[in-house]
Amino acid sequence: MEALRLVVDARTAVEDTRGIGRCVRAVLRRLAPRDDVALTLVVPGFFNWSARGALARAIGTRRFHFAHRVPRDADVVWHPANGTFLASDLPAVATIHDAAPFRFPHADARHAERDQAPFRRSAQSAACIAADSHFGAGEINAVLGVPPERITVIRLGVDTPLPARPDPLVEALRPFALFIGTTEHRKGYDLFTNAMSLVRGQRPELNAVATPKLGYVDDARLAALYRACDVFVFPSRYEGFGLPILEAMSYGAPVVTCNVSSMSEVAGDAAHYVPPEDPKAFAEAIIAISSDPAYARELRERGLKRARDFPWERTAEQYVTLFRSVATR
Repeated sequence: MEALRLVVDARTAVEDTRGIGRCVRAVLRRLAPRDDVALTLVVPGFFNWSARGALARAIGTRRFHFAHRVPRDADVVWHPANGTFLASDLPAVATIHDAAPFRFPHADARHAERDQAPFRRSAQSAACIAADSHFGAGEINAVLGVPPERITVIRLGVDTPLPARPDPLVEALRPFALFIGTTEHRKGYDLFTNAMSLVRGQRPELNAVATPKLGYVDDARLAALYRACDVFVFPSRYEGFGLPILEAMSYGAPVVTCNVSSMSEVAGDAAHYVPPEDPKAFAEAIIAISSDPAYARELRERGLKRARDFPWERTAEQYVTLFRSVATR
């Protein structure tokens, strides 16, 4: 089979610590070694070899071509980061992870328009839109008017857990409930802090640990946090997927979340669900899980099983199938 000449907008592949960056890196790590894919990674702007080296370190290989614009002889372009940013007339696949800039627009209208513009370009120009979940596909249809036949659902995955290693900082935090995310409203950080204020009345020894307070957290420390937490709390109001749920489950963390947007698609029967926008319900769930070893163990076992259903290898294979389909239309 002739190798598919695939071009990828790789600007988020190096330093983006969000789910978007983690997704791009995970898929590229599995595409680069393939003999049936000839991979070109594009970083717009000044052409320099330091960027190529950073990409190689991020995806663990130098088995790719490097460019600062889309080559004309490629077969298909992948825009993986919530919109179209590279100019090209080639057939394209755009991954839109969610419709957050439309559901939670910036208060400044001009800023909101800048956030939304790449999504609109994808809706107008991409041959196919990839969504992370069926909920996400529905959002793309409802918000951007993309017909269902132009949307393909490709679920994200989760990596094999990193080996355990001692982390004195994490050990000093025990026992704790864990929040991973940013302080933006839709992520529900306020729900976490309000819930933990209520928890302190009954479980004053249970610490509230949140990455916004810890500063930069590398993958090794993140793994240690997942392993050590008594409860992983995911109070997000809106997700196109919810990658931290799977990551937490893969390390055996009991998960509490709410049944909104895509959360039940990801967590299935392996999480404790509470009503959205209810700090008291989150507090009660945190207390119940952290106080009942048998229930916590049940959630851990369900979560480990659930995480095994989401291999990145399947995600990458489905993307290759989609890329070939678009390239040959």
